Amino acid sequence: MNRRSLLLNNLLTPVLVLCVVGLALALSTRHFMRLDLTSDGDFSLEPVTTELLAGLPEPLIIRAYFTADMEPPYHKVEGVVRDLLDEYRARNPGQITIEWIDPTDDPDMEAEAQRLGVEPATLKVEQEGRREAHRVWMGVVLLYRDRVETLESVRTLDDLEYQLTRRIRFLAEDRELPVVGFTTGHDELDLMEGGEALAPIRAAISETYTPRAVTLDAGSLEEVDVLVVLGARTPLREDERLAIDQFLMSGRPAAFFRTSLRPDPGQRKIHRCSDNLGELLGHYGIQMGTYVVADRFTNGLMPVPVRRGNKTGTGYVNHALVPLVTDLDRRQVITRGVDTLELPLASPLTLAEQPAGCPECTFHELAFSGHNAVALPEATSLVAEDYLKPQAGELPGPFLLVAGLEGSLRSYRAEEAANSAELAERSPEGTRLLVVASSDYTFKNLGFFLNSLDWLVLDADLLALRPDRSLPPVLEPLGKTQGHLLRLANLAALPLLLAVVSVWRAQRRRRSR
Repeated sequence: MNRRSLLLNNLLTPVLVLCVVGLALALSTRHFMRLDLTSDGDFSLEPVTTELLAGLPEPLIIRAYFTADMEPPYHKVEGVVRDLLDEYRARNPGQITIEWIDPTDDPDMEAEAQRLGVEPATLKVEQEGRREAHRVWMGVVLLYRDRVETLESVRTLDDLEYQLTRRIRFLAEDRELPVVGFTTGHDELDLMEGGEALAPIRAAISETYTPRAVTLDAGSLEEVDVLVVLGARTPLREDERLAIDQFLMSGRPAAFFRTSLRPDPGQRKIHRCSDNLGELLGHYGIQMGTYVVADRFTNGLMPVPVRRGNKTGTGYVNHALVPLVTDLDRRQVITRGVDTLELPLASPLTLAEQPAGCPECTFHELAFSGHNAVALPEATSLVAEDYLKPQAGELPGPFLLVAGLEGSLRSYRAEEAANSAELAERSPEGTRLLVVASSDYTFKNLGFFLNSLDWLVLDADLLALRPDRSLPPVLEPLGKTQGHLLRLANLAALPLLLAVVSVWRAQRRRRSR
């Protein structure tokens, strides 16, 4: 190769490289591709999201109201949200537009954000050795047609895809957030007006549902999408049970967090109570017994009165009547990301074979007590020491504590319904019902509670977006042969590469001569 050819080669090479890079950049803006090498696709959008985004027939505007340059560790939130929204736009760039706005110190932008439902969050940060409260914006607004859905503040990232995709689906299908009706009037847990312990549940439910207090009459249940009976401690009347039955006959789902015991901390006693739902739920095939489940080895804390000087406060002690439940059916989406349930004052559930109210239903045994658990014929004391020793008549575990069913239900007033134009005799296929044998620690089982609502209301593909909070996968140990091969590859790879490069360069020199 003469000097002129070498000079031309040296000039053309960088030009060609720049042309290739420019062409690659141009193609990358039109054709999106990303390779996710994680075993579970941790950095890929779920199929339900990609399908939904690709099929949007009209423009979707995603407006992110975020404070710029937030202090650690919150500064990472914006980056994660940006990456995810870029993924969303890449699935349908012709219809999806992303807008980033920092409303800080801009009264007009702040007013607009609040009008759309975004509220500033208060974050506590360490700065120069002292804690300070900073007001920041971390909300996302979805605008589609003439409708708006808002994620008021991005507090967690593990379920961000679920939160966004769920809202986009409601916008695209022109649906409102489902209404969850919580029954009142029977000494239930007051989720709507309860104290601080129930506040996280209210906030979490309000992000994806519209919670509402309801009474058990037909007029109050007309706009309710899912019914929840949360720890009724006084008997329901016959007309109220019929209202629940007909609610189910309409194909709408219901959940029953039941209890047969009422704790009395002041007297350190436990009293029996009844919701009068045994006959109705037994008709559908899920019956709750009268025994009380105790676990002397694996248990949680129970609040008890503690005297400190002249004052009485609340202390927490490990208690056998608060069994910790880890035997969960991991195949079901309802237990996704749930490691442990605390189910105090629980009673065993039993499933009937081919019950009259649901002869062809599919039953799900979702959670069992541990093998060390026992069922006590009676529990009248709140004193933890009273349950340390075996009692006469106790039964060995494990015991079913959470069960669900789905299928076509038959009314428990079917014979009357057959001759009545006002009563429905059967529900549509796919009607769902859930029974949990405890109600007192709902606030401690928040993930499971939200999963329960999702399982009752949503389809399975969207449920798959719920975050998995289980432990990361354990690396499998390598076998002896695999270990030797990897060591050999590590040792030989670099010398082999150098040898190949040397041979290639030697051949080039020969040809140039």
